[in-house]
Amino acid sequence: MLRKLRKPLSLLLTFVMVITSIGLSTIGEVYAANFNEKSYIVTFKNENAKDNYAADSKKKKKVKNNYNRQNSLAVNLTDVEVKELSTVSSIEYIEVDGQVDILSIGKPDRNNNKVRNMKIDTQTIPGE
Repeated sequence: MLRKLRKPLSLLLTFVMVITSIGLSTIGEVYAANFNEKSYIVTFKNENAKDNYAADSKKKKKVKNNYNRQNSLAVNLTDVEVKELSTVSSIEYIEVDGQVDILSIGKPDRNNNKVRNMKIDTQTIPGE
């Protein structure tokens, strides 16, 4: 009985080994490209284009914030979706969303540790 199954089992095992060794990295790349979302600011050329995008039921779930003064939306997107959106003519630009911090509203205090530790080559200290 085992002799009859030996050849088909060895072929099946070889097939599975080949598929898993080649296919897992490709599957992982596709998974990462399709499911690793980041937050982006999508700015539209006009308000109608923004409203149409936000009204789409599939895309509506991904919209985090609506910036009316800029015709912009904060949207969670995958790398694949960003590439697709970059070809849409009604979109002015797409940029990664992030947090911006400021040290103060007025003139910086040079005795402040945050100001003293600024990297001179990458950041500008006003008044110098």
